[in-house]
Amino acid sequence: MRILVALLVAIMVSSAVAQMPTTIRKAPAATCQVIGEVERRPIFQCKDPKTGETQKVQCKTPPKQRLSDPDEVTLAELEAVCGIQAGDG
Repeated sequence: MRILVALLVAIMVSSAVAQMPTTIRKAPAATCQVIGEVERRPIFQCKDPKTGETQKVQCKTPPKQRLSDPDEVTLAELEAVCGIQAGDG
């Protein structure tokens, strides 16, 4: 019974996280810094300059071209170069 309850809680939490809105995607001026890489797809930590909110985003595909400055890039540039998907933040 405990296992069933734990499983249900885990499913509810994971679905709640999956439904969280990605508000930072509405802020193309957000600045991002690379924090890691998975399968040649960089992971960035982006910060909205107006609200101060941060969120992790990852390239959907490896970048098609070299980023102007991979240590300080805008969310709009990331979207254009490699497409982005929201990560956990």
